[in-house]
Amino acid sequence: MNSSSSSVLEAALKYTARGWTVVPVCPKNGCSPKCSENLHGKHPLINGFTKLTRIKPDTIKKWFTDRPDSGVGIVTGKYSGLVVVDIDGADGEESLRKLIEQYGPLPLTLVATTGREGGGRHIYFRHPGENVASTRGIAPGIDIRADGSFVVAPPSMHRSGAQYRWVDETVKLAAAPQWIIQLANAPKAKTAAKTKLPAAKTASTDDLILHKGQRNDWLFKRGCSLRGQGQQQPEIEDALIELNGRYCDPPLPAEKVHVLAESICHQYKAGTAKPRSHAQRKEENPLWYWMLNTSKYRAETFALSDRDLGWHISLCVEAWDCQGVIDGNPDKLWRIAHADSKEVFEQNSGDVLGMFDAATDADGRPILIHRAIQKQWAEKNALHEQQEAASKLGVEARRRKAEATAA
Repeated sequence: MNSSSSSVLEAALKYTARGWTVVPVCPKNGCSPKCSENLHGKHPLINGFTKLTRIKPDTIKKWFTDRPDSGVGIVTGKYSGLVVVDIDGADGEESLRKLIEQYGPLPLTLVATTGREGGGRHIYFRHPGENVASTRGIAPGIDIRADGSFVVAPPSMHRSGAQYRWVDETVKLAAAPQWIIQLANAPKAKTAAKTKLPAAKTASTDDLILHKGQRNDWLFKRGCSLRGQGQQQPEIEDALIELNGRYCDPPLPAEKVHVLAESICHQYKAGTAKPRSHAQRKEENPLWYWMLNTSKYRAETFALSDRDLGWHISLCVEAWDCQGVIDGNPDKLWRIAHADSKEVFEQNSGDVLGMFDAATDADGRPILIHRAIQKQWAEKNALHEQQEAASKLGVEARRRKAEATAA
């Protein structure tokens, strides 16, 4: 079937029959008034597309019938079994020529032209089954689309007005050359060590490398910036996937990027999001900015054995995750502390739980409250009791009114 004469729906069904996961893609003129011009024809219309596996034909028909102007995308990576080398323009072709000189020729495989002004190609290869990172800029003008990414496929329309086309759709997929996989998975070159996260204005520079402990917050701020500009979840997620692959070492799993984009759009209306300040995050979770007084900490824990100190740290981590409050049930506490023996833990729990105070929740169940959140918990508990009392008064007032009316 010639892609120039086939409909997008027919192509989507054909790709599905080949075992490729498809998604509808934003039309070349944009999918909504808030769609950024630089994303026209470039982002999926389905949230969480990286989690899609096999889509039923009826669902595909509905997608492309509801939006007949949309393009078709193919999710790359393990699910579809695809690695795609994205070549942009003359720079990309020159870079590919140099790579071929260095590593050897590419095997004959499936190729599509992208319709990009100045030329562009997608070179399709068979996925090896192991992890292959989606990586931008392995060389000037060359990106790798693999795990956690997608490509726009024929016969979609490029925003230039040209159409994505197969060079020869009958050609079979070749296995991805090992050197392409190695370049995709190669760790990014590290620059001088930095102890603080670079300012947002440096985000576009190629020397920005983010490691564990920096990635989530940086991507959250970039996502908030896009949300503040009115972007919707699909384009935010697509942009974060690009940033994640380019600047994070190692990149976050695609699922975490999806959850991040979903969380931003759930928290903020389009056009209103702003990156959270330290004060806002501390208000959401008073333990987020938990300042550790090292002298006091050593004085309180120096007598603990390594084993007991490990229990203490595990409980503090649980408290951090649960905003300062943990379950006070003895049968659960020793499991939270990762203690091998319940009996030994109970014997030492007095020292291990020194930073917690016993209390009960609204249902009378035992809980432990970290002292760093004691004040906030008391205020929250008092407010809850006031609301409960007001609710009971309201119920009683309505009961009396109903009795008076009946009489």
